[in-house]
Amino acid sequence: MSDIRVAGRPATAAQLGVWVAQQLQPGQPLYNCGVCFDIDGTVDTAALREAVRRASAEAETVRMRFTEDAQGLRQSPGHDELPFHTVDLRDRSDPAQAAELWMRADLETFADPSRDPLAAHALLRTGDERHIFYLRYHHIVMDGWAQTLYCRRVAELYTAHTEDRTPAPTPFGTLDDVLRAEAAYRASAAYERDRAHHLAELADHPGPTSPTGRTAPAAHSALRDTVWLDERRVTAVRDTARRARTRWTTVVVAAMAAYLHRLTSQNDVVLGLPVAARTGRAALTTPTMLSNEVSLRVPVRPETSFAGLLGDVAARVLSAAAHQNYRGEELHGELGRSGSTGLGGPVVNTVAFDQSVHFGAHRAVARQLSTGRVKDLSVHVYATSDTRSGIRVDFDANPELYTETELHDHRERFLGFLDRLLADPERPLGRADLLQPEESRRVLTDWNGPTVPVPSTVLPRLFSEQAGLTPEEPAVECDGTVLSYAELDARSDRLSRTLVARGARPETLVALALPRGVDLVVALLAVLKSGAAYVPLDPEHPEARIAAVLDEARPVLLLTDSGIEPRLPRRTASSTERILLDRPIDGDAPADAHHGGARSGPLPHHPAYVIYTSGSTGRPKGVVVEHRALTDYVLRARDEYPAAAGTSLLHSPVTFDLTVTALYTPLISGGCVRIADLTEEALLGTAQPSFMKVTPSHLEMLLELPDEASPDSCLILGGEALFGPALERWRDRHPDVVVYNAYGPTEATVNCLDHRLAPGVAVPDGAVPIGRPFRNTRVFVLDGALRPVPVGVAGELYVAGAGLARGYLGRAGLTAERFVACPFGGAGERMYRTGDVVRWSAGGVLEFVGRVDDQVKVRGFRIELGEVESVLAACEGVAQ
Repeated sequence: MSDIRVAGRPATAAQLGVWVAQQLQPGQPLYNCGVCFDIDGTVDTAALREAVRRASAEAETVRMRFTEDAQGLRQSPGHDELPFHTVDLRDRSDPAQAAELWMRADLETFADPSRDPLAAHALLRTGDERHIFYLRYHHIVMDGWAQTLYCRRVAELYTAHTEDRTPAPTPFGTLDDVLRAEAAYRASAAYERDRAHHLAELADHPGPTSPTGRTAPAAHSALRDTVWLDERRVTAVRDTARRARTRWTTVVVAAMAAYLHRLTSQNDVVLGLPVAARTGRAALTTPTMLSNEVSLRVPVRPETSFAGLLGDVAARVLSAAAHQNYRGEELHGELGRSGSTGLGGPVVNTVAFDQSVHFGAHRAVARQLSTGRVKDLSVHVYATSDTRSGIRVDFDANPELYTETELHDHRERFLGFLDRLLADPERPLGRADLLQPEESRRVLTDWNGPTVPVPSTVLPRLFSEQAGLTPEEPAVECDGTVLSYAELDARSDRLSRTLVARGARPETLVALALPRGVDLVVALLAVLKSGAAYVPLDPEHPEARIAAVLDEARPVLLLTDSGIEPRLPRRTASSTERILLDRPIDGDAPADAHHGGARSGPLPHHPAYVIYTSGSTGRPKGVVVEHRALTDYVLRARDEYPAAAGTSLLHSPVTFDLTVTALYTPLISGGCVRIADLTEEALLGTAQPSFMKVTPSHLEMLLELPDEASPDSCLILGGEALFGPALERWRDRHPDVVVYNAYGPTEATVNCLDHRLAPGVAVPDGAVPIGRPFRNTRVFVLDGALRPVPVGVAGELYVAGAGLARGYLGRAGLTAERFVACPFGGAGERMYRTGDVVRWSAGGVLEFVGRVDDQVKVRGFRIELGEVESVLAACEGVAQ
């Protein structure tokens, strides 16, 4: 014995894995495991203490301590006797609850594997004839199989003592036999076969499958939600397994794979599958740490039935079991996935063997309190000796990733989903409802915007009505030139008559290539009054892009000036009349020609503008926005942003629909639009604006300018993702300003969601939510089968409602691809597929997560990285 105490024995590979992980988080009770047995009846404390003493003497590993030396990790006996506590709780108001709290507190005790006893026992008395036998142990000395062997032996020894008979000889194998068998395995061809199998299965896997899409350090104190499956569910599970000729535990594994597929829309799910890793007599009979976690890779498709998935999972579970001895830690290391989550997120642990024991005449069933660290979500399924009497399911979760409410929702949702799978195993998985009815109602109805009538009017009429109310007030100013409402209304009327005389009318297009200034605003309103839709062009764009837009749009007129006109493409596919607004216009229309408000003016279903997206790369897409969508948007903006009745700073080009908010909202609210660049020179000597809309990228520019360059009442941010730190510095200097984080693609008319940060409301540390839907807007967060995803789960955002654009100009195929039938609306209703990935918060607010593709935004402009790559790859000398 002395030689063993000095030199020790090698640790098993499983023990080494626990040791290494414990060193990464020293002092944390990550690997504390706990089990208890409720005993109804009297307990002989002395007999139980003696049974524990004898069982721990027979089970070598439970008394070990661990040290590292030049030979690696070693284990040697370090404790002759293990702690045994007796706790009388009968005087407590709720003894059972007090016992739970005592055990939970004990599980928070850190035991140092190199120094402290790694197992402790307790007998808690909660009534005159009610007791709890409790065992806590460090995972480095035992796993779940070893726990069962050990506790059965304690119960056998106790029963023999109380019956005054000699106990049977120890059933335990020896640690030496286990170590010899492991050494032989690691030198064998079986080890290489197991290694090759797992590498082939998982080498190309993209990453963990997690319902949250996030990672966090493993937790030692997990959240738990427990449920017992009733007889109806147990019968359904067992009958499904019998028809599939597999074990009932495989049904649970397959259901969890299907659940994760539907939650995450991943077609390649990886589950953590704990296995005993005990394939010989020594391993099966020796209480020590040998268990392993294999990564079970399951391909899942929406069109696959549950019956088909179950057959595939059954085969994969058998294959994993055949190769279960190759260590998961080694596989993670070889694949470069040795972080906190490894290859998979959720774990499914099925315990099909009976965990009941008898302490004398009293039968008790093991109740697992903790199985060690929890990385993400773990589902533990325990069967009694009669599985028809019930199956216990513990849902454990990492509190850094889940709340108690979220965990409860997962439990209820999974059980409901399981019921639907079992009721119709032949139905495609993509067609099985994932959400519970109350969840569906919340995300499809309750959290969507209210529906209100959209007035049967158009923007030019709204402007003219405002001009009649405030004719002498300034409407627009730029570089010292100021136009009142009356002047702007009259000048745009005159130009509108000219445009009508030259062919502008509803369902035609008029292109504009003008410098920013009052003439541009006059021209925009004139086009709208004529009934035509305007197509803004940016003179700074490449000539080829401008030509492509003109070729596709085929406008009846092109409004420009003598400074820009020479820079425009000389030849396009269509011949378009050009009108230079800084020169006299020949044949100006008479004053009585039809214009805005007359018979030739627009109706709500006519196009108002066509804005081309995709930044400066790729083939542009012209989004056709109708007047009714524009009217709905600006009227909502007028109601929501009262600061627009003051001074609005318009700084962005009109090719960017950010300008719709900053230009038209003030002009129907009685405000003044000031046109200027975001530079100190341009803003020098001007009054502070009350209303402004910028992209998050502009915040740094505003911080470099005097405070007076920023609005004093309302700031709207949009066009790209907003993060709290970027906003915080600006907010510190302007604490009294209302800030909106607005979201919306051009295809949904500027914006369709926003999140309001009133003065005094804290700015989030991370991503700022994109908010709630506008009125007359419905949003859906869907999976790949166009089914709604639960709260907290990422899915693709779809938008429906009054703000939807007509589609893409001249691109019927692309329009059909992106504007799809809405399965949650009436006949003919459409929804727009944004390509943005979002998730609902528990409070019904949307949070931006990312993209389904490689598109990025720079100052609000869409940039398709694939298109940039294709252009670069075509250049001489450029290669991958």
